[in-house]
Amino acid sequence: MAVLAMTAGCAGKADAGGQSGARRTPAVTNARDFGAADLERTVLTAKDVPVYRVTRLKADKNPSNPAPGVEPAVCRPIAHRIGSADDARSIAGDVRVVVAKDHSGAATLSLSFFTAADARAAMDELRAALGRCTAYEIPAHVEGGAGVPVSEVRAGSGHGALGDESLSYTDVTGFADDPDTKIPGLRVVVRVGNAIVSFRGSNLDQEPATVPDDLVAAQLAKLAEGTA
Repeated sequence: MAVLAMTAGCAGKADAGGQSGARRTPAVTNARDFGAADLERTVLTAKDVPVYRVTRLKADKNPSNPAPGVEPAVCRPIAHRIGSADDARSIAGDVRVVVAKDHSGAATLSLSFFTAADARAAMDELRAALGRCTAYEIPAHVEGGAGVPVSEVRAGSGHGALGDESLSYTDVTGFADDPDTKIPGLRVVVRVGNAIVSFRGSNLDQEPATVPDDLVAAQLAKLAEGTA
């Protein structure tokens, strides 16, 4: 299941920056803080996107947080998988794999609630890291084998204004025992008040990754409904 989470976006194709979908998504602003009781009614389900299969990752199946052992240390906010349920600062969180029934697109979606201050700080840390980090390695003990190199980390642009603030970046995941395999990835991270939602797409075909437009729109719309 951890492998599925990392490679969920293998079915889609996009431009090199993968930003076209997010650019068409309206902004969402939250008027109040979300609490743990709001999680189930605000996270995306199959009822919200009937053309997709939505699978919730159980806590013992979620990829471990690699941040403490990642080198260089400046890259740790990026490796932390911001917005995921294993973030120690989160009040509540959920991780779901969303795959189109026609195999046209997929992504891993993570939604977490923080204190308002922690949510803003997490985005600031990610923004600073994207200005300095270009490559890092996830330690072997995290993934249960050889270390996982992540290279070509690049901040995205042109994805438009999402939520209260948003960031995106691309990267390339490799494998120490298979240097010829390179998996491009795209991450779109959006803060809505004290909520952070993160979308992750990857492409096993070694072509630019994408996050489906309608997934971003549907999750942000559900967060907007949750503020009412």
